[in-house]
Amino acid sequence: MAINRGKQFEDEFKKAFKEIPNIAFERLYDPVGGYSGIKSRCDFILYKYPRQYYFELKSIHKNLFPLTNISDRQIKGLLEVSEVTGVSAGVVLWFCDHDRTIYISIEDIEEWKKTSGKKSINIKDIETEAIRFIELESKRKIALCTYFNGADFLDRIGKM
Repeated sequence: MAINRGKQFEDEFKKAFKEIPNIAFERLYDPVGGYSGIKSRCDFILYKYPRQYYFELKSIHKNLFPLTNISDRQIKGLLEVSEVTGVSAGVVLWFCDHDRTIYISIEDIEEWKKTSGKKSINIKDIETEAIRFIELESKRKIALCTYFNGADFLDRIGKM
């Protein structure tokens, strides 16, 4: 059976927050294709006083993340919760071939779509800082990255 790198990415992401005290971390159930009427706005919800975070995780195997990989329903749902005081919502992108994992707020993704006219985010946009993002500290293992300092990552998102 083939290894699902996306699921492994999710597992490694969860581990970055495992040692943080007083944290609630929930993986939302979302069957492929939205069967049974279940359609989650994101993959994870995390709470660390005084903030709540909504994360949609995506792994990219080349240089380009098409914005169509986030459904309109997810964008609308993430934008909706991001309007609440104390809530941050966004997408965590793992550029597998470049060993980089970044967080982009859903508001910044919407702004990018409107102002750049682009329908994707390229690794070059990250390298030139054309879009605002926060990088998750990591170290490459054989096929995946191990993530460190989840608490610092959350603090930086809270200050965006």
